Order: sequence, then C-alpha cells, then structure tokens
Amino acid sequence: MHPDSANAYPSGNTASIWMGTFEVPDFPPLSRDLTTDVCVIGAGIAGLSTAYHLTKAGKKVVVIDDGPIGGGESGRTTAHLTWAMDDRIYNLESIHGEANTRLIVESHMAAVNRIDEIVRLEGIDCDFRRINGYLFLGPDDKQEVLDRELAAAHRAARMTSRGSIALSPPITAEARAARRDAPRRWIPDTPFRDRLRTRNQIPDRR
Repeated sequence: MHPDSANAYPSGNTASIWMGTFEVPDFPPLSRDLTTDVCVIGAGIAGLSTAYHLTKAGKKVVVIDDGPIGGGESGRTTAHLTWAMDDRIYNLESIHGEANTRLIVESHMAAVNRIDEIVRLEGIDCDFRRINGYLFLGPDDKQEVLDRELAAAHRAARMTSRGSIALSPPITAEARAARRDAPRRWIPDTPFRDRLRTRNQIPDRR
C-alpha cells in the first residue's frame, strides 16, 4: 500500500470522503523483535476488528501493515452496512440450500448487530443509524427478481429452532447500559486524540 505516482492516496486511484476530511494516527515501523499472543497482518477493518475482539478476550495483539491504517479498501468504504445479498438470496438458495442460506443471512445480520453493540459500548460518535433499505430493479431486470427475492427473504427469516424470528438479535443489557451512560465523543481516549483534534479541528465532546 504505497502511494503511486499519479496521486497521494495509498492503494488506489480514488479518495473517499474519509481520506479528505480526517487523518489517522501514524505509527513508526517496527524496530525490534516483539513477543505477542497474536500477530494480525493488515490494519483494515477486518484486521482491526480481529485485533479488537482478541484484545477483549485478553490476548496480547500486534497489528502490522505496510501502509496507513485503513489505507486500502477499508478507507474507501461507503460505511453502508446491510444484510441484503449482492448475489440475491434466491440465487444463494439454489447453490447452498435454504438452511445454509439462512446461516449466510444471519451471519451478516450478526455482524451489523455486533458493530452496533461496539459503537454503544465504546461510545463511538460515528453517526451510526439504522434506516430502511430499498431494492430497485436494474434497467434489464424484471419484476420477477423482486418477487423471488422477497419470497427468499421471508424464508431466510423463518422461525428458528429456539422459536424466535431471526431478524434483529437483541442488544445485550451491557450494551444498552453503555449507550445510556457513556459520554459520546468523536474518537476514543488515546494518546493521539488531542493531536488529531488539533490537526482536524475536531470538537472535544467529552
């Protein structure tokens, strides 16, 4: 992930709104040997999420990357979270079967709910909101596409073996309490917070 000769943005020719409005902390190259429980390669959202959960589980974690934090695909995300399937749920059913497709949809739902929970627990002021999503027909699509996808979506949300509808797993009591009591702020309390606020004119919301 090195800047190319055409632009100043790493790992790509485009710059997202995040790259244009915010700077992430810089860390020096690793200069000595380290002993750790887990070494995570890549400081994108997948790597940092893995490191976060391992740290919460009590592991000592080191994250290494050959470029800036979130400098690749993660830095160009739309920040759009959904459990709608790009390949359509009914297509997944034809390949993996109804039961396995339900697991695929549930895994996406669980990921979104976990992000929601982390935002609440850590008091992250990132404008996370749940809003309605709409699936539109493409120029060459037929009404059948929407009809089949709607039916498949209903099948994926049928009653589970525990007798609950797998649509929106409840937020834990801990996360609910954290949302109520934790102060909201732009970024977590870190040694970099004051420097970032100064460089980016971010208001202190403590």
